Amino acid sequence: MAASNHPLPPGFVGPNVYFGLRYIPKFADSPWDINATYEPLTIVSYQGNSYTSRTFVPAGIEISNTLYWAPTGNYNAQVESLREQVNLNTSSIQQLEDDIANIPAHTLYASKSENFKADIESGKYSTVIVDKDVEIAETVNPPSGTTIRGAGGKIIARGVTPFKPTGSISLLTTIPGQVAYAASSATVLDASGIRKGDSLYLLGSESLINNPNIPDEWSLGSGTASITSAPLTANVVVNNVSDNVISFAPEIPWYMGANVGVYKWSPAKNVVFENLEFDVEALLSIQFIFADTCRVSNCSFKLKGPDGYGAIMAVSSTNLRISSNQVTIADTVAPTYYNNNYIRFTGCNRCTIEGNDLSHGGQPIDITFNSVAGVSYNCTVACNKIDALTSGMTVHPGSFACTIANNIIYTKGQGIFARCRNHVIIGNSIFGNGASFGIVSSEGFGSGIIVTGNLIYNFEAALSLGGLSDNRGFAKNFTYTFTGNTMQKCRKMCVIYQGENSVNARIVLQNNHWSESLAASSFETVVDMQGDPAVTVIIAGNTIYDLPKLYLNDGANNSTILVSDNIISALTAVLSNNAAPVPNIKLRNNVIYSQPAIPDVFAYNYGELPSKGVAGDVFVTSDGPQIWYSNAWHPLTV
Repeated sequence: MAASNHPLPPGFVGPNVYFGLRYIPKFADSPWDINATYEPLTIVSYQGNSYTSRTFVPAGIEISNTLYWAPTGNYNAQVESLREQVNLNTSSIQQLEDDIANIPAHTLYASKSENFKADIESGKYSTVIVDKDVEIAETVNPPSGTTIRGAGGKIIARGVTPFKPTGSISLLTTIPGQVAYAASSATVLDASGIRKGDSLYLLGSESLINNPNIPDEWSLGSGTASITSAPLTANVVVNNVSDNVISFAPEIPWYMGANVGVYKWSPAKNVVFENLEFDVEALLSIQFIFADTCRVSNCSFKLKGPDGYGAIMAVSSTNLRISSNQVTIADTVAPTYYNNNYIRFTGCNRCTIEGNDLSHGGQPIDITFNSVAGVSYNCTVACNKIDALTSGMTVHPGSFACTIANNIIYTKGQGIFARCRNHVIIGNSIFGNGASFGIVSSEGFGSGIIVTGNLIYNFEAALSLGGLSDNRGFAKNFTYTFTGNTMQKCRKMCVIYQGENSVNARIVLQNNHWSESLAASSFETVVDMQGDPAVTVIIAGNTIYDLPKLYLNDGANNSTILVSDNIISALTAVLSNNAAPVPNIKLRNNVIYSQPAIPDVFAYNYGELPSKGVAGDVFVTSDGPQIWYSNAWHPLTV
């Protein structure tokens, strides 16, 4: 190849040498200095961060001048982020270690426990297996999350309650203003200690019992004579906190008044007793205090001791379930009335008693209130078998909106006491011994009760309203519905007591079926008025037959009675047993007749038909059936 005719540039040293601006960054030998000059792509450090020059930098140019310098390493923020991440990781590791340390250890077996009480209360065991007999000399308080399960061993106790799961409440603040029915928010004095999601226990300062300040629709009157107060309580969960206004759910189920205490609710939670056998001579076998979502199931309680001993009691608790247990007491014990409450809820809500077999007790199930725990509400008693020496079960005056359903009750006293307000009694079978009452709604000014679909057999009366011997009576605007029930061998459908506040009381006896006489020689009575109450009674759509003698009413001088659309068959049917004609009784579209070939049928109001009827009314007298049309009674040819 011929030599090039073009001369090389001065200083040329080879074909691969580049002359121009820097393209590889260079680190400065010392931190940034405002008096120094810098070539392009020079990296300097300043106050822990790094900067790279964009071009030639003359002396006197600030590091913050972005025409000359570009931040390329924010090490302070990075280091701080790393520091925060390390702290977070350290905290997470510590929390994990704490969680691991608090995880209950392996299952505790009673056969391997040297100190049963201490081992359970240590909280190390989530499951306790009773595989041998355990004698308990001092009450055990199982912590939340503990399951105690039977596996061949018994729980034996004498003079001490074996188990008592116990939570606590602590006062946070108060609600100075009125807390009305169905409230879902309230203004508190100080909400600083309340957070979203907190469980609160609201404790009223006013009582439903004999309180003139309580609206009529909530007043209970006197329930049990020895108890004159019952504070109102409610369990709620906080949805939101804004300044001093808290919102919560569920809604308050009643009027609570002013100066309501707001407590932090710290319950004993998720404590379970199952498949255990109790051999106890003590006041109780299990007692829950401030408990939530606990359960007693498939346990056997063989109680011993004097009158007043029971199996399970809950105080100020919620969401408990007592199910499929068997309870009995020694035959030598003779229970009386409310003693031997096998299962008692006091001041509880949303609790369930279901599928238990309870025998030989006195009022084996009791839902009640007291002056400390407050009232009970929204409890359910369902599908239990009860064999009681006194009354079957009771819902006391300080108890609201309970459901009593599909129970089978054998009793030597009353069947079901259902007092207070808004209960539903449905589908129960109640068997008596020819005395007392099947269902009693006395005391407590009960109202809004619905009794439907029950079988009531062999009682003096299927239903008793308004009182026993003390005539505590009804609330103002009292309503009561008795419908769709079947009665056999009952002497009366309903007994109504005068009571002390029978104002605007309305009682409906409708679509019931009543047959068979309790005693062939006695008069049966549809409505028996005691003390001449001033109430309105509607007797409608009932089927009554195979009764030898029947009064439609007895003692109704001050009441208004509408008898409508009934079918009645009796050898003797008498409108009233009053000493004088009933002024306020009206008959509408009834058919009253005898069985065929029985000639001595008569139905009359002291020998007289009602003065007026409605077209189509049929009324049978000693002269034969009469029908009302064209504004007069006319003989009816059958």
